[in-house]
Amino acid sequence: MLVLSVLLVLLLLVFFVVVVVVVVVSVLLLLLLSLLLLWLLLVLFVSSAWIRRRIIVAVLAAAGLLSRDPFRFVSTAMRDSQILARSRIISPEMKVLEFNISFV
Repeated sequence: MLVLSVLLVLLLLVFFVVVVVVVVVSVLLLLLLSLLLLWLLLVLFVSSAWIRRRIIVAVLAAAGLLSRDPFRFVSTAMRDSQILARSRIISPEMKVLEFNISFV
């Protein structure tokens, strides 16, 4: 009788572990699917690259995947390109090109 009760408890434990794993995996897959759908809608319906970048940065910042100042590297790249433009190493057109490349 004791062996039967221990087996029953083990069976219930395995059942609950399987249920928890299935629920967690399904929630994670649903989250991944919703993020994929959001990305697809973003790519299809937002034509402006500048707006698209801002939305992506806002979503990543909201998810806590970015630092507190996500545009710091952009301002650094802009400052460096302005210094280079002042020193006549590159033209102002190249400054804009360098800024756009560094932002992507």
